Amino acid sequence: MRIYSNGMEVVSETVREVFSRGEIVFDKTVQGKVVKKDEGYEQREILNYSYKLLDLSDSSLDQGCKEARQIFDKSYISLTTATKWFVDFFSDENPDSWWKDSPYLTKYWENFGIEKNGRMSYCYGLRVKDQIPLVIKKLKANQQARGAVISVWDRNDMQLSLESRRVPCTLDYQFLIRDDELSMVISQRSCDLVHFFTLDFCKAALLGRYIAKEVGVNMGYLVHNLCSLHAYRKDVPERYKF
Repeated sequence: MRIYSNGMEVVSETVREVFSRGEIVFDKTVQGKVVKKDEGYEQREILNYSYKLLDLSDSSLDQGCKEARQIFDKSYISLTTATKWFVDFFSDENPDSWWKDSPYLTKYWENFGIEKNGRMSYCYGLRVKDQIPLVIKKLKANQQARGAVISVWDRNDMQLSLESRRVPCTLDYQFLIRDDELSMVISQRSCDLVHFFTLDFCKAALLGRYIAKEVGVNMGYLVHNLCSLHAYRKDVPERYKF
């Protein structure tokens, strides 16, 4: 497992890993929608990638976002966007409001997220909102607990996937306290390196910091496990074209 001191190292080194070691693959679907290889949907993919991020401060996360913006020229990759996504964790509606300020992300979700009823098939807030206070309660009751887990993936998601419905990329968040320090593990089945990777670890870090504060302990490190980390040919800068 790679260990990184700050967000900038995470982004720069992970980009290097994907484009130096990743294999070229093609999946004919994105979020359940059929896509074509000649439309730029071939991927550079690395499997079972894991790393540890030691510094989860605003400064570290902001460095990661700046690095991603410079590499991929995506203005919406910012700590502000990640914070809006984190805030949506606490919504009991279905807004996914974090993406609405970006023309690109709005177009993306119109193509791949919004279903026939004009709504998202799910949002993170609807899935995790009620679990957050339970995790806090469990960790307050037993700081050695290994069962403080927020599940995003639902038992019915496999059936939804078979029906070409949109399902979560994140599986779960686990929280552990040792020596008065909370650390967390993110597990993802799939992650888009260009558009969402940086936002994924930033929003998760904000969630970890919130839970640490509520429990009354310091924030430790973050471990990120990714089954498939990939970048689509159409999205990568010229120097990374394949």
